[in-house]
Parts: sequence; structure tokens; C-alpha cells
Amino acid sequence: MSLRDLRLSKKMTQEKLAEELLVQVPTVRKWEQGKAIPSFNDMDKIAKILNVKIEEVTSAFAPKETKRQKDIEQRNEMAGYIEELFDGSSDIVAFLYLSSLFEVTGVRGVVAYEDAVFPFTKVIAGKPGESRAVVLMDKYNNRVVLTKTNIICITPVSWRYNVFNYEIKVNCPIFPINDDYNPDSFEQTIRVSFFY
Repeated sequence: MSLRDLRLSKKMTQEKLAEELLVQVPTVRKWEQGKAIPSFNDMDKIAKILNVKIEEVTSAFAPKETKRQKDIEQRNEMAGYIEELFDGSSDIVAFLYLSSLFEVTGVRGVVAYEDAVFPFTKVIAGKPGESRAVVLMDKYNNRVVLTKTNIICITPVSWRYNVFNYEIKVNCPIFPINDDYNPDSFEQTIRVSFFY
């Protein structure tokens, strides 16, 4: 809860709080806007004036989570899903969730089939946990689309030095195919590498 929230919960104005603290109103405004932090003595006085625990006041001035901290949390979360996927699991939902995390972190990579190679620079996967498809896009907006319905199975191949390799069997053509294509019994195995 912020200082402003604490003050308003006690139906107190900035002017009244400033008067009781023996400080000027702009000082209270700066505290509430996060432009300044009161001394510990002032925090103690605020707690007494607002009749709240000192912890509530100090937590109002605790540093907010930074972008770097969020990135670290995302990477740790991703590492957990990668480990889960590389524990011999062929969980398609976990792969789609992982791909949505890759989207957020700007991962790039390569899709390969026999001699064909498709380098992708962007991953589009929707919100974590809600994704049903992964779109791997190159700089020219060409796409490889992997969905819950076109993935037959996923096999983690290797994970080393921030490169994650998968073998994915799909039931529809991802790359050009020859003339004997039969849509009823088609399978194509591609390799996907994510560079993190």
C-alpha cells in the first residue's frame, strides 16, 4: 500500500499530515509521488499519526521491482519449463508455454528440414498459459506455424550454451514437399533451435 493509500484510508489530507509531521505540504507530495523518501524518524511518526504498523509505512517506500528483476524472474521461470521439457517430457502445452516466454525475451532461432533452413527472428505465441500456437517469423514476415493440433510429438534433443534444440513431428507440411504428398498419412519431422 502506498503512503497516499495509507493516508486516504485514514481520511487525512496531505495538509493535515504535513501539519502533524511539522513538514511542508510539498514534502508530503514528493513522498507520495516517489520523488523523495522520508527519514526513518519521519516514517515512525507517520506510522503513529496514521495508527498503522511501521512495516506498512516502510513497505510503502520499498524499491519497486525493476525491469531487470522482472527479466531475471522470467529467465528463472523459463529455466524451470526448459528443465521440465528436457526431462524427457514431450508435453506440447509446456512447449507452447515456453514459446510464449521466448516471445517476451526476444529469442531467435532456426527451423530445419533436410536441406531447408528457415531462420526466424521473432516468436509470436500469445499470453503464457493461453497459447495454442507458436508463430516463428523471419525478417520478411515469412512464417512457420506450430499449433496444438499440427504437432504430433516433441522430443527435446539438446540444451547447451543457451541453445535449445527440439525435434518436432508435425502432421502437415511446414516445408515444401514432393508430389506424393498424402494429407491423410502425412508426417514431417523438423528441427527447431531457439537461441536464447
